[in-house]
Amino acid sequence: MLEIVQEYQEKFQESLKKLKKELEEAEKLEAGIQQKRASWKNQMAPERHRLQTEFNNLRSILDKVEQRELKKLEEQERKGLNVIEEAENELAQQSQSLRELISELERRCQGSAMELLQDVSEVSKRSEFWTLRKPEALPSKLRSTFRTPDLRKMLRVYRELTDVQSYWVDVTLNPDTANLNLVLSRNRRQVRFVGAKASEPSCPEEHYDCSVLGMQYFSSGRHYWEVDVAKKTTWFLGVCSNSVGPTSSSNQYAKHPNAYSRYQPQSGYWVIGLQHKHVYRAYEDSTAALLLSMTVRPRRIGVFLDYEAGTVSFYNVTNHGFPIYTFSKYYFPTTLCPYFNPCDCVVPMTLRGPSF
Repeated sequence: MLEIVQEYQEKFQESLKKLKKELEEAEKLEAGIQQKRASWKNQMAPERHRLQTEFNNLRSILDKVEQRELKKLEEQERKGLNVIEEAENELAQQSQSLRELISELERRCQGSAMELLQDVSEVSKRSEFWTLRKPEALPSKLRSTFRTPDLRKMLRVYRELTDVQSYWVDVTLNPDTANLNLVLSRNRRQVRFVGAKASEPSCPEEHYDCSVLGMQYFSSGRHYWEVDVAKKTTWFLGVCSNSVGPTSSSNQYAKHPNAYSRYQPQSGYWVIGLQHKHVYRAYEDSTAALLLSMTVRPRRIGVFLDYEAGTVSFYNVTNHGFPIYTFSKYYFPTTLCPYFNPCDCVVPMTLRGPSF
């Protein structure tokens, strides 16, 4: 009898050593899991911030995409935390079982021979064959699936618009230069055609010069302004040399059989325009104006003049600042001023004030 007790005493002591080591390892793994949890959650905040910043910069058009991507990130977070929580719960259960088994072995070792030998076979088997089940691979580094080449392009475009908007000038209209068929608003930010309608829609021979200039004159520096052309079916805008200002005389029509031919840099105009509701053109020094492709119909257009660089650029503000056209590498021999022509469309053109 004593020999049997001694045998199990020794066996249980060995099991105790083994199980205590297992418990120690389990506690270390639990601490490691807690660190993984904190690391995993800490990675979510900056990633969420990055996504939100990107989408905020891309304005309302990206709201739905933002929500979708944030939900995907939240799903990643949820799945990762679920894996961690399951592993944590499993380890907690194993640790509790280990503590109970250790407590039972300690009680048996400290108790009577009868207590030691009660159900000894089952207890011996449990303690001898106990093996800690270690958690499977846990998520540690967030793998971002956010890949948006088109969105990054849109962001670059938007940033370019933001850059040129830092040169925004408060342009107003000069009533002394307004065609007789035009009416200006009191604040001199809006121009509207009030003359007789041409015999043919947007007829250049009768109304190509229904224009007005801006009050501001530019002979150096960088300057930006925006024009609202929403719902208009025809218009022209850009910059012109102050030496070629608008005229109300009909004698000039004889000089321009094709009235739009005057809208060329060699004549002192750097403009783009809309004709026939959907035909957009840039008027370069050529016999035919350049057709412009618009994926989004512009309701607001930004104009950026870089006098020293010799460029006049146009931006589709409606399409988050997508570039429309740039007249480049020109030498401006004279002072320039903003040019506006609402043509014979009664819908007004409106200048927008600086937004900063």
